[in-house]
Amino acid sequence: MQEQLVGSVDDLKSGNRLIVSINGTEVSVFQSSGRYFAFQNRCLHQGGPVGEGALMPKVTAVLGRGREVLEERFDDNIVHLVCPWHGWEYELPSGECVADRRLRLPSFEVRVKEGKVYVVS
Repeated sequence: MQEQLVGSVDDLKSGNRLIVSINGTEVSVFQSSGRYFAFQNRCLHQGGPVGEGALMPKVTAVLGRGREVLEERFDDNIVHLVCPWHGWEYELPSGECVADRRLRLPSFEVRVKEGKVYVVS
């Protein structure tokens, strides 16, 4: 297993992303709530650049008796990565697809050392 330097902690502040090539695979590297993530930058739906999508809290619908939506609530404890093409959502940190829990984005280990960010391949 090799570590590839992809940038610094400062590069990933304020929602910034790094799109890098790891052994010929495009990878999106980012941080959320102080944790670092690296996923293949390819949505499982139609190949969109999922790593360039929004990071959003999980949205839960509150339904009435007739199954109508009464309200929607955000859960800030669960973050989703949302593909910008068609809105497919993946839960962090696992990369698990919210619509089909059998699917998961390929991920890479991220290590932070002395302010530098490395992806392990």
